[in-house]
Amino acid sequence: AQGPATPWWLAIPLSLAGGCLVFLSFPTWDLFPLQWIALVPLLVALRGRGPRGAFFLGFLAGLATNVGGFHWIADLLRDFGHMDPLPSTAIMVLMGAYQGLVMAFASSLSVAIATRLDWRLWVVFPIAFTAVEYAIPLLFPWYFANGQQRFTAITQIVDVTGVAGLTFLLVFVNAAIAEVLRARMDRRGFPFVAVPLAVLLFGGALAYGLWRLPQV
Repeated sequence: AQGPATPWWLAIPLSLAGGCLVFLSFPTWDLFPLQWIALVPLLVALRGRGPRGAFFLGFLAGLATNVGGFHWIADLLRDFGHMDPLPSTAIMVLMGAYQGLVMAFASSLSVAIATRLDWRLWVVFPIAFTAVEYAIPLLFPWYFANGQQRFTAITQIVDVTGVAGLTFLLVFVNAAIAEVLRARMDRRGFPFVAVPLAVLLFGGALAYGLWRLPQV
């Protein structure tokens, strides 16, 4: 069950901020540690929302992520397509809007399932996000896990789980951190299942990576 809804005046900037944290984790910024908390603002914003509200907030986060990450497409269209600034920017934003559907559908689907089954969002969101990421074809394909390309110790699990495994781990850690905040907001007890499980998964993946790197 979800608590009272995060007010729109806070939920909207939280979603946009989360999207910005995601693209800052990728080149050329390469602030990859941010990705472990990047989805926390969105997950807090989703508190108390239905599927439609979750879709909108997820879309805002996805739009911010893809416009920030693919802003160079506007320059590309101007330099090589000889387009004016307005249409080149519009095309870039439209592309970002389409690719932002990954977060939109993941958010909406997660809220719908969590509400129907009366499950916590930290259980559903990592699974839904990982599945939707593979289900929606993108014009410029990228995976959430790609942002960890500089964190070589954690990326080694990809040779076992594929990129989906690392995406799931990232989103799960985000969801566990968000669950701590949501529990405090709802005046519930500390999430003694979500947090230890996230620590266990992260620690296991890191230990495997540190063991695997010398072999590689």
